[in-house]
Amino acid sequence: MPIPTFLKSLKKCQTTGTNLAPLLQSHHNYLMKPYRDKNIEKGYNIVTIKEEDGHMTKIIDKIEQQIQQLPMHTVLPFFSLKTEGVSVDTLRKVLHRLHDRGVVTITSRGHFQREEPFSALVFVYGSLKKGFDNHHLLSKSAKRLGKAITIGKFGMFEDSFGNYPYLVSAPKMRIHGELYVIERKELLEKLDQFEGAPEYYERKKILVKSHHGTQRAYVYIQPHTSVPHDQKPLREWKNDSDYKMRKLDQYLETVIEA
Repeated sequence: MPIPTFLKSLKKCQTTGTNLAPLLQSHHNYLMKPYRDKNIEKGYNIVTIKEEDGHMTKIIDKIEQQIQQLPMHTVLPFFSLKTEGVSVDTLRKVLHRLHDRGVVTITSRGHFQREEPFSALVFVYGSLKKGFDNHHLLSKSAKRLGKAITIGKFGMFEDSFGNYPYLVSAPKMRIHGELYVIERKELLEKLDQFEGAPEYYERKKILVKSHHGTQRAYVYIQPHTSVPHDQKPLREWKNDSDYKMRKLDQYLETVIEA
């Protein structure tokens, strides 16, 4: 289960005196699932295309030009975009790719509508980074612009289990992460839900620097959490599954012995 959900359930169990074992085991299974199956994909049912060659790129550009001539938010069938030499299967794949890019929305099987352009930059520093536990939320529906670093200084610390980092408004050091551009509004809303914003995290804009220059991007930060005195601030979050397992095992032992 997502971290905010787990923490709320943990607090409820502690308040009511409910046995914690089932909850902890469920959270343990959730955290370890990506390591048991490296090919797992959750959250989106996305049709992917093989590496695009020049021919496929031309097809996508041609179909997108047709779509730009259509009225906004008018539901149309796929076959209304017939293009000479393009098979039905290829057309379907192209429209799903354009859905990911926010050009259209697949409204139902075989139907789509043109969408208003949407774009938002998001700076990620923890489990949403490439190669980390929850990157699947971004891997198919956002474009990675590369590595980035915050202009301002923040405090980055890890949770009690060593599963994920969080930022606090403390001028400790500049944070290393990754910059993404999101082209679908509902993906930003899904990230809010995943992070527990605005209750648990606050999504706010900060200045970050990448090879694209200095830009304003959204970041998720804990606005009411104080600086932990038993940790050193982190500059960059590393992907160490063995460390996470040791931290979780230590916590489980503490709970059992309590």
